[in-house]
Amino acid sequence: MPSRARHIGLIVTVGGQSEQIDFELEKLRPTHVAFLATGTRECLQQVDSLVRSRGLPAQCHRTWETDDAPECMGKVVENTFEAYHWLTEARGVPAANVHLDPTGGRKWMSAAAALAGAELGLAVDYVHVDTQTMVDESTGRTRSVPDPYTMRVVPLGDAFELIRLPRLNAGIERYNACDYVGAQRAFEEVRDRPSGSALLRSLADGLASAAALAAALDGFAQFRRDLSDEFSTTVRALRDVAGERLHLGRLSEVAEGFERLGRAFPGQWDQKPTRELAASLVLSAQRRERRGQFDVAVLHYYRCLELASQVWLWEFNEFDTSRPDWSKLPEGTRDQFDKQYPGKQQIDLVAGYVLLRILEHPMVSEGVNECVRWRAKDRRWAPEFEGVLRTRNYMVAEHGFEPASRKDAAAIGRHALPIAERLCGLSIGEMERRFAIPSLPRLGSRTQAVEGIAPGMPEAIQCGYTLAVPCQADGWRTAP
Repeated sequence: MPSRARHIGLIVTVGGQSEQIDFELEKLRPTHVAFLATGTRECLQQVDSLVRSRGLPAQCHRTWETDDAPECMGKVVENTFEAYHWLTEARGVPAANVHLDPTGGRKWMSAAAALAGAELGLAVDYVHVDTQTMVDESTGRTRSVPDPYTMRVVPLGDAFELIRLPRLNAGIERYNACDYVGAQRAFEEVRDRPSGSALLRSLADGLASAAALAAALDGFAQFRRDLSDEFSTTVRALRDVAGERLHLGRLSEVAEGFERLGRAFPGQWDQKPTRELAASLVLSAQRRERRGQFDVAVLHYYRCLELASQVWLWEFNEFDTSRPDWSKLPEGTRDQFDKQYPGKQQIDLVAGYVLLRILEHPMVSEGVNECVRWRAKDRRWAPEFEGVLRTRNYMVAEHGFEPASRKDAAAIGRHALPIAERLCGLSIGEMERRFAIPSLPRLGSRTQAVEGIAPGMPEAIQCGYTLAVPCQADGWRTAP
């Protein structure tokens, strides 16, 4: 028996013909063979004939049967996984030495085995043969038959390698749909496969770093801890993989976007009300709206409205709405406030805007900015958005039993967006350019030559790949 290092395992599908399987066995000379066969008498006889002709000992081969029906594709996938584990665990064949040849099986069997092979990262072989036309002289009918002299084994390489690019694009789609955690897992799966192209693994590593940082930003981690190291790592990883060897220039733009964000959120946040937080909240609310997470969108719009009043009041000698020190405000302010809110200890959203109106703050009381008006009927000041705030109170996430709808999120957003623009002194588009999480461009193929492809990379990948135009799902636009 050969040493473990020389063990070679082969998984083959067996259908109606055995010539190509026999040819593969002759060329590869595996020490262990797993046959995926239909349970028909003809097919099982072929397996017996192959075992005898190759002199395979009983412990070195095994057959998995399934019904001869396309509906059994799932069973073939399951059998392929079982065959792989038998070869690697029970028979000690190194995973790198397991080959899959789907040539000889029925088409649906071969398709199922190829799917499983891609998940397992098996080395795929295909036995190609030309056909020749034969004429039946008695009837004049023609038929195509394999020409045995043209038969050859075509090594297709790592099956997973053939789908790395689609896997990366699937991760990019998740990322641009703001499923950053799911995208990170998809990129890490491609990165952590030990076989295949080092360049694609580096690309997957850079994308995984970007997704991890995006997930942190999406969860407002920049306001809880210092993300300087994460920003540096991500920018460096994206720029490394966007070098001249890969011609992935669009990734440089993504790196610049993260670098810009890193400058916007430098170091540890001091937990004061800031315009950066307001911009992050309103952009987060828009992302949640696109995801259909309307309850969270409403909460973030609500918090943005509240934060705007907190920022403007903080600018009055650092007046803190959670611990009001009325000595910091002009004399008589407390008396006017107590007429509407007698004895109120903390200042909530609506009360904050009323206080700003009493102070005649220009951002809530002058011209087109006026959003707090005197309600003569109730004899009190009231923000014009007071009515839409009830949505938040009735939500399941707060005090009620009714999920927010798209209409609810849009209604509160109509008030939060212009106030955020006034607060930050930026349009929403400018906020996106400065504070939005960059979107990732989709990987394309056969669009541009690639230099420095690693040896052994499948021919299908060597054709070249580049980055297509970035998606706009998250509002990212290249700054002019």
